[in-house]
Amino acid sequence: MRTTPKKTGISVFDYKSYKSYILDALEVEKYIRGSTQKNLAEALRCQPAYVSQVLNGSPQFSLEQAEDTNGFFEHSNEEAEFFLLLVQHERAGTTRLRKRVKQQIDRVLEGRLILRKRVDIQATLPLETQLRYYSSWHYAAVHVAISVPGLTTKSALTKELNIPPAKLNEVIEFLIQAGLITDEHGIFRQGVSRIFLGSDSPMISKHHANWRMKAIDACDRARADDLHLSTVVSLSQADFETLREQLVRSINDMRAVIKESKEERVACLAVDFFSLY
Repeated sequence: MRTTPKKTGISVFDYKSYKSYILDALEVEKYIRGSTQKNLAEALRCQPAYVSQVLNGSPQFSLEQAEDTNGFFEHSNEEAEFFLLLVQHERAGTTRLRKRVKQQIDRVLEGRLILRKRVDIQATLPLETQLRYYSSWHYAAVHVAISVPGLTTKSALTKELNIPPAKLNEVIEFLIQAGLITDEHGIFRQGVSRIFLGSDSPMISKHHANWRMKAIDACDRARADDLHLSTVVSLSQADFETLREQLVRSINDMRAVIKESKEERVACLAVDFFSLY
């Protein structure tokens, strides 16, 4: 019986087999959007039985079907190119060709390893834990909140975050079991200082949605020290790129400040800048 591997998230770059990746990614798609192998088969314009044969047997997807699979999972350009390499590797009919494709795969992974080291990722969550952690804003909020000295007890967390006691107990129990926080006689401490969710994770849209909903709540609350900006503009393509670069630099500057900042408040930073078409 096949079980989902306890990996650091469903990313195509973590897999050596495109079939194993698809099977795991479909589990996440089913959780988030209700998508199944039948939906994938529809996207590939083939029978579900054929998809099952490929994923669980020796047949291989064609490169055309692999490209349609890229569209089904909404892969980025980098993800799509890597996925095609995985397909080519398993489709290769000679040892020489298989070795050449493997060299291309290794070069991509080496390049990504260098980038991950620059990001300084300290810890990530296994798939099963990610699904729960990012299912609601409560988990991240409590996980971060206990870094504030005055928010290390259940009573303080309930009052500050306005979370019902029963829900808070559920969240804390999960965080402890996941090793994300510790319970020192009723005083909670962080077990992992930082959790990283890559932009290639299928949970990223749920994470964004959770905190956009909290932003809407904050708008209704209308506190004087909150800041909200929503504006629709028209501008040149060149200026669009310039503003995007400025925002990226500003976000990096803010991350540097946050990293060195003393824990006194819990805040949400959500930035959106996108084209309407």
